[in-house]
Amino acid sequence: MRPFGLVLAALLFVSTAHAEDRRWDLAPLALPPLPSAPAGGPIWPGPVSPIFDNGPLASSLGTGVGGADESILEGITLGMVVLGWGHQLIDQARLADDFVVPPGQLWRVDRVVVFGYQTGSPLTSTFTALNFRIWRGRPGLPGSEVVFGDEVTNRLVSSEWSGVYRVREELAGQVGDRPIMANVGAAGVLLEPAQYWLDFQADGTLTTGPWGPPISRLGATFTGDAMQSNDNGLTWVPIRDFGNDMFQGLPFILEGEAVQSLEVPAVSALGLVVMVIGLAGAGAILSLRRRAGPASPGQ
Repeated sequence: MRPFGLVLAALLFVSTAHAEDRRWDLAPLALPPLPSAPAGGPIWPGPVSPIFDNGPLASSLGTGVGGADESILEGITLGMVVLGWGHQLIDQARLADDFVVPPGQLWRVDRVVVFGYQTGSPLTSTFTALNFRIWRGRPGLPGSEVVFGDEVTNRLVSSEWSGVYRVREELAGQVGDRPIMANVGAAGVLLEPAQYWLDFQADGTLTTGPWGPPISRLGATFTGDAMQSNDNGLTWVPIRDFGNDMFQGLPFILEGEAVQSLEVPAVSALGLVVMVIGLAGAGAILSLRRRAGPASPGQ
């Protein structure tokens, strides 16, 4: 190969590696502990009137820097290597996970809460934008439809530190360079019983991320069936941790209210007996009238 060809091949390799790195926040093989994130910034107070929670964000309570909670990547115990998945606006990356409105319920979804971080962020959020869509059916499949939202409108109403750090197992309790933000987006949609998917994308002021942390449970390898798109939602692939090849879910919360029950009201045993007796009595009266024949005309 000519020297020019070698240079071109090297450039292509670096470019490809860079693109891959922006899809996942991979834990390096070895790094010294980084300094803790500086204090400051409001802490998210938690969900308001939650109607759905897709799973725990934190797997270790009170063990982090300053007594914070932690979402721990178990690299030593479980061989996991992915700290977070990209959903960067600049890279047309999106994340998605599903939820179900059960039979007989009607949900009014007022807000969605998704979680993300930018490595090296202070505790004051660096997020500036959030867009999302709610699909009836899996995104990208024939027959699926968007029932709310789009991939353009910035629906971010607040972004605050969740009180949780994303950390590697061997650095638990030592570092706070990945504070996870709770990003709240405005919705306003009624959802009938069905399976839905929430897909979202975010932007921030730092050069790394935004990254989406997975559901975190100590000892759990498989946590869900979330997906990632790197072409703004045209195609989707399941997200999995490459260290143990296990599929992952994403923590998110829906806020609102189950505003109506679509079920037929239940009838008690006593009510059922009364109903049967009443129907039987009405049937007997009707039968007697038929036997008596038509009434004589009045004089």
